[in-house]
Amino acid sequence: MDLNDLIALQRASESHDSICDNFTKAADTICNHRKSDRSFTDIITDTKSWNYNPNLIAKNALFEVLNEQKHELLRLTELRLQAKARDQKIKAAQKRDILAASILPTTED
Repeated sequence: MDLNDLIALQRASESHDSICDNFTKAADTICNHRKSDRSFTDIITDTKSWNYNPNLIAKNALFEVLNEQKHELLRLTELRLQAKARDQKIKAAQKRDILAASILPTTED
């Protein structure tokens, strides 16, 4: 190996170190948000300003995971809404039953 090869290896090593630092800082950013009391909506809204490394890496990773889990998240949301609709339907039926029972004439012997 000549000097130019060694210099190229040194630069590649430094580049990998820099990328590693950015990924570590991005993971720390995500960890800090995970541990915070803030709502997920607030965190997602905050990502609009995450335009520079390592925050950009964190934002891209977060949205990559959300896209990977899109079907499961949307299905869970759908199921939750369907359950709430069923609950409201049951409550409406119960109120109608009470109303019907109070209107029906009572049989007197």
